[in-house]
Amino acid sequence: MKNVFLFFTLATLIFSCSDDRVSPYEYKSLNGFYERNREETQTIVIESDSGTSPIIGKKGTEIYGSRQLFEHLNGDSVKLPWAVNLIELYTIKDYLLYQQPTTAITTPLTSAGTVKIMCYSEQKELKLRTGALYYVKLSTPNPVEGYKDYQGGTSPDTFIDWLLATDGSSVSLVTDKYQLNLAKLGWNQCANPSFGATTTVSFITEGTGGENIDLWLIPTDKHALFYGNNLTAANIPVGEKVTVFALALNQNDDLVMHKEEITITENMVIPLVLHKTDEKDVLSFINNL
Repeated sequence: MKNVFLFFTLATLIFSCSDDRVSPYEYKSLNGFYERNREETQTIVIESDSGTSPIIGKKGTEIYGSRQLFEHLNGDSVKLPWAVNLIELYTIKDYLLYQQPTTAITTPLTSAGTVKIMCYSEQKELKLRTGALYYVKLSTPNPVEGYKDYQGGTSPDTFIDWLLATDGSSVSLVTDKYQLNLAKLGWNQCANPSFGATTTVSFITEGTGGENIDLWLIPTDKHALFYGNNLTAANIPVGEKVTVFALALNQNDDLVMHKEEITITENMVIPLVLHKTDEKDVLSFINNL
């Protein structure tokens, strides 16, 4: 009997020690969450030169331009039919699910809309002819002066290092809309570097895998989105009131999130407390940002 008691005592001690070595929180990356929920690419096929102009996206983006503006990569002319692929990002939800912070390298931007436009013919990618421009009107209301074109190329599609256009692309105000006058296909963002001094924000949390937590910071009075990982977010505007939104999977593959409103101060440290949630609630929260 003593031997049996001793066996169970040792087993309990071993189990307890083993439990002590396992963190109660172990965070993992989100896998396909973003891809499942982001805006899909729209494909518009143009069958004739007398088709409807402009091409209008489902969110109201207007694209002006005929096939004569474009050519194949080898310089060949474009035959009918040809197609336009369009991605429209306007809301904070659009940006977040496409994992596109509004930051140009280290400069935080206020955004008025982002589009990706690619053109194809005979299942081959097209390019804009040298010296040509095509025109895109955004559906963003109440345009103001001071916005410029920032470019992101044709890939990647996430976490783009936006660069101020230097190829003749520009932004103008036309009939109460932002008009992008574009010299290249790919990603283009209409944006304004309207923030002042910035700082680095650090985050702390219990458990392991903090590098897998996505950290989103959304200003409450400007249309912008900033990102951090590895428990750090750099180039965050000082003095801005932001919504902090952290998202990850836990060790059981449950979605967990943290959310709060806070005003950014120099070198601040934010404790994270991630609570179990589900995809429906996360999307509902993001939709109201």
